[in-house]
Amino acid sequence: MPDNERHASSYRELCLFYTRFPTSKSRLVNALDLSNPKDKVIESLARAVDLWEEGFRFRSPWGDWDGRMALKDDKHPIMPVESPKPSFGTQEVPISVSAKLLAYTTALGFLDIHKLRTGEPELREGILRHARRPGWIGKSKALKSIFDLKSRLTSVMRDESELAHAIQNFDSSDSTTVDPTVSVANQIITLESQTGCLICVHNLAVIAFAVSVMLKGHLEVPENLPLLGASGQVQTFLSKVLQYRRPLQMAVGYTSLIAFSDKMLSRESLNLSALLLDAKRRGSSKPRIISKLENQTWQAIMNIATGEMTAYEGFRALMGYWRKRGTVDKLTEDDSAFFFGDTISLPRPGHLDHMFFTVLAEKPPPNLSLPPAALPHIHMVGDVRPKQYKELARPTKVRRKAAVTAPVASPPSSPIEEPTSSSSPAVPSRKRTAPAAIAVVQPRKSARLSTDSTVQTVDRSRVPLAAVAAPVAPRSSSVNHSHAAVRARLGAVTAPVASLPSSPIEHPTSSSSAPSRKRRTSASVAVVQPRRLSTQTAVLSQGESSRPRPRRKQPAKPSWDRSTPIDFPAFKEQDLEVLLPIGIEFMGTGLDTSISLEKDRIDLEEPLSEQYKDPLRITAWNANAEPREVELTFSTKEDYDCWAAIARAEQKSRVMEDGERKPLFACRDGNIMTRENTLRESAFYLLSHDDKLLKSPHLLQFRLRKRSIVVHGYSDFLLKWDSEGMETVGDTGEIVQIHDLSIPVDEDHTPRLRTGTLKDVLLAGRKPPRPLNAISLPKAKNYGLSLTPEATDMRALQRTRKLPGCSEAFPADELRFGLVATAGAHHPPHIDSRGLGTVVDIGIGQKLWAIIYPKDKRLSSSTTFWSHEKLDIRKIDFSQFYVEIMLLSAGNRLIMRSNTIHAVYTTENAICHGGHYLATTTLTDAIHGAVHSFFEGRIATNVDHPVFEQQMTSIAAYFYHHLVELNDRDDGGYMLNPYTRQGFEDLIRFACGIQILGIVSPSMYTETDDPVVIKMLQKAKVSPKDALEMYNISQAPYESRRQLIFARGRVIATLKHVFAQVDVDTPLEVLDPWRDLFIPSLAHLLYALQDYYDRSSRTSSTDNNPFPLPTKELFDRQVESVAEQWPELLEGLGNLKKARGPVDSMDFDFPDNVYVSEASVGTPPVPMTTKEMLQSGICYVDRSYHFHFEYFMGALPNL
Repeated sequence: MPDNERHASSYRELCLFYTRFPTSKSRLVNALDLSNPKDKVIESLARAVDLWEEGFRFRSPWGDWDGRMALKDDKHPIMPVESPKPSFGTQEVPISVSAKLLAYTTALGFLDIHKLRTGEPELREGILRHARRPGWIGKSKALKSIFDLKSRLTSVMRDESELAHAIQNFDSSDSTTVDPTVSVANQIITLESQTGCLICVHNLAVIAFAVSVMLKGHLEVPENLPLLGASGQVQTFLSKVLQYRRPLQMAVGYTSLIAFSDKMLSRESLNLSALLLDAKRRGSSKPRIISKLENQTWQAIMNIATGEMTAYEGFRALMGYWRKRGTVDKLTEDDSAFFFGDTISLPRPGHLDHMFFTVLAEKPPPNLSLPPAALPHIHMVGDVRPKQYKELARPTKVRRKAAVTAPVASPPSSPIEEPTSSSSPAVPSRKRTAPAAIAVVQPRKSARLSTDSTVQTVDRSRVPLAAVAAPVAPRSSSVNHSHAAVRARLGAVTAPVASLPSSPIEHPTSSSSAPSRKRRTSASVAVVQPRRLSTQTAVLSQGESSRPRPRRKQPAKPSWDRSTPIDFPAFKEQDLEVLLPIGIEFMGTGLDTSISLEKDRIDLEEPLSEQYKDPLRITAWNANAEPREVELTFSTKEDYDCWAAIARAEQKSRVMEDGERKPLFACRDGNIMTRENTLRESAFYLLSHDDKLLKSPHLLQFRLRKRSIVVHGYSDFLLKWDSEGMETVGDTGEIVQIHDLSIPVDEDHTPRLRTGTLKDVLLAGRKPPRPLNAISLPKAKNYGLSLTPEATDMRALQRTRKLPGCSEAFPADELRFGLVATAGAHHPPHIDSRGLGTVVDIGIGQKLWAIIYPKDKRLSSSTTFWSHEKLDIRKIDFSQFYVEIMLLSAGNRLIMRSNTIHAVYTTENAICHGGHYLATTTLTDAIHGAVHSFFEGRIATNVDHPVFEQQMTSIAAYFYHHLVELNDRDDGGYMLNPYTRQGFEDLIRFACGIQILGIVSPSMYTETDDPVVIKMLQKAKVSPKDALEMYNISQAPYESRRQLIFARGRVIATLKHVFAQVDVDTPLEVLDPWRDLFIPSLAHLLYALQDYYDRSSRTSSTDNNPFPLPTKELFDRQVESVAEQWPELLEGLGNLKKARGPVDSMDFDFPDNVYVSEASVGTPPVPMTTKEMLQSGICYVDRSYHFHFEYFMGALPNL
């Protein structure tokens, strides 16, 4: 194909345009006369469209349906190759597709309008003439307000006099402003809180703003738009970018006269797919006076966009022009009702929701060359036979009326096309006189319809949308059109259309000898008056009885709420079908089913293995900073060597005080200056149980930022080593997992995993010592989820549990646990799974707790330290770490930071209670730990905690709720302060962590093991493996995916709000937080994850690695799904890959001299709607999952 030509596009050819310019065969910029000032204005936008069309050669699909199918035919005989399947009950294309197509269509539509206004008559010939269709798809309040156009415009003109006194306030052109876009933005800010007629001025301004931006070379208003000379107010204004796309999209899709709605367009919700469909329904022909009003409105918008007038001046000039010429008074009643139309509600035929469906008012012109793939989608008015689409869209919740009115008669040769609203009318019924009689059928006395009834016809092109008759006839089958039938209906077409390639898809055809099925009609026949036919009239196909159809028996609804998984033991006892779609991830930890309960049962009578000959004697300090001598014994030399290395590193890490070498926490200040003149702080911070700091979340979390906390002096949870003490942990007769440390192993500790009861552990502690460690003792019954100063996740749950897309409860058995161990039990260096922070209360006994923390803090986020080919967690290079060991005893509480490397040795039989948490000040560390756990499971405990994802999404909702919705910066000390350098950096890193949450979730790569899902997949002949690889259906449950989508949307909204409220600069320049900090941070993190994947040695499942790395294809799909959310992010990641620079840390290096301060001028936050959250947070893999999961399983609850 020559470089000057565009790809053939059925979608583009079937759009409604008024000139040939948007469908030019050559690139748009080449079709312009750049010597003409009128063409020069749109040059940059035309180039943007050309680049955008070409960019899809190498881009991956937008969503569950490849958008390239709509823009590039690739010589396929049928387009789209595979129609988008019903999404959430209709045939509407997914938001990801419709959002991009709407941006593209709006840009083409604006170029079309601009060329139409230039008055080049030759461009108006040779275009498709679309037919006017009855009713509107979707409910637009703004459009509804101009249903009576004359009354609305008269009201606006009458009230204009009230604006005269305000001219000095709103005629705010800034002579110092060079950029017209900035000028329009300032005007919008001034008008944002106004009411009355000033809403129209605001609407004109926001439409002009989008035009001004696009004329700079943007396909749509970009999410991050740097404007030269923009003030802090304007930057805040730009943070609400989605609002300022809609008005222009509505003006192009519906009419520019929508600017005179009584609704503020920037605050109106918009159904993207409905607008794309409605853009065709308005038809190509309009009353002359309507076209004139629209063109004059566009002229005013262009004057505002180019800075020739302010919005107020443009509005008053337009009103004055119409008043002087009496333009509005010339509107007839039919002209005024041109945009009137009822809402077509569900259920409706699927073709009405199909983006390719096209109805023409007349045959295509002979000189018009259409792609062969476009032909099956074209229908002539009065002969609509949409057989290639699904017959009826599935409504999610539709109630049939008990009684239905009689059908409206029409020619029996015309199949049903437009259904009626099944719900109450959206618009009050009003009688209007149509220009001519519409499908008037003379009544007959016979109970049956006459096939030779006389029908009067009318020119439909200028009839109000609600007044166009909907033909009624038998329902169409699902058989596709043959190309011959299409050609027969359309008549002669040019050569490119005449020879159609054969279709690779078989289309069943109806045989002439096949018996025809007769349909019965209703006994009574309605007479259509020559007035107005509304789609509110209930229409049935011939043969449908007026009786209501019997309702299908609905299965009983489960008694649980998807988002409130509280009583997990009860859940596990329910039938598997009732659990759909909670999934394995929300089912608690339970037992590892790979372990045979009998074969691997502990035998306490079995002789102990011979212990290693030499015990290890060390001096350890307790929580009162007092030294104690302890002796450590081991079963293997490997275990001894591991702890001997820890002890040597601890000795080297001690500091001198009062002539004695001590661990740093035992010194007075707990910190010291090193030889490198840097401050070294202890791993532990010691407190008494009555310290006031423990009651202050702000102060306690401030300490947790750098140090774990040990509290001594508690007496309310002291226990005894007996059955009663064991009962506080769990059922003493229940089978649990136990590590038997007396078993010698070569490389790792997993073969030591056995099963037994707490009674076994109790007896083992009284007999000759057998080192046993009982882990993963869930405490859903015995231990509640109380709010504590360190637990931001619990505070977040408390504050957000009733908000959309938020967890209503955390599974207690994953966040609260018991630990029981006998003397000699130990664990080598590790982090707790998913990087969670840990709280441990010692009820009885003693434990040596060694914390291993890096000398270089960046090592915490290292992607290279743990990824050795033969990693042995017992053989760490301690030269890069400090080590401190504390002897914890009964009455001590440890609050350990997230992602802390630690080793534990039980010196006396111990019973402990514990829990996991996430703190605001350690969220970055938790993200590091989650990444390490995903790639190198050998360094983490073998108890996974999927609840981590729920905790993170709850915190994202919490930050958004307080910072944006409540505009509150403090909540008892749990909230971060984004207006400081540290809090600002924390927020950006947390936002990056939310974006990658799905990437590092093992359940996203694990085949579903839900028997109900598997059964439904088998019916469709799809294996769980294929469902994972092709459709993203995995072990991750519906609710967790839903919460993640909301979290991504909320965290981006929080960032944009904060970015608009702060000034970020260096001594030399002002930084754009989005472009200079967030995007580089996220791009760096994605690049580091891909590098970590390549380095990781975990390529197959082993006993101690239950979650092997996914395939490269699955992993990259998750990464690219995140990267493709913003073009600048995709570009940044691509640049890093091209540079192939070394990376050894997940964290992007913020400049040292960055200063963050609260902006002197700020604007109140504007919370997002639920739909906006979904649009902002949904990625390709999410859409693919929801689309295909619904396809296989049936309708899901709305997101």
